[in-house]
Amino acid sequence: MAVRVSELLEPGTPVNLDNCHREPIRTPGGVQGHGALLAADPASLEIVQTSANAPALLGRPLLGESLSDVLAVEDLRARAAAPTPNLRPVRTAN
Repeated sequence: MAVRVSELLEPGTPVNLDNCHREPIRTPGGVQGHGALLAADPASLEIVQTSANAPALLGRPLLGESLSDVLAVEDLRARAAAPTPNLRPVRTAN
């Protein structure tokens, strides 16, 4: 079921079981504390942006590093190419 933008929750509205279908999860307001966001150039895999907590969570500065040095990129590519990709979070060791 598609939800129209006009039906989404206003920012700051508490989410509960009655209105969670209206939460715009495709536009998160932040990264969960146990996770980090890494953005990489698709051609070079150079990390070009991170969430504020990423360096502390992964134990080192990350900008300019290769994503391949931080994550198992080939495993992620294989998971993404699967007929039914496993969309659960990927946990990594730092």
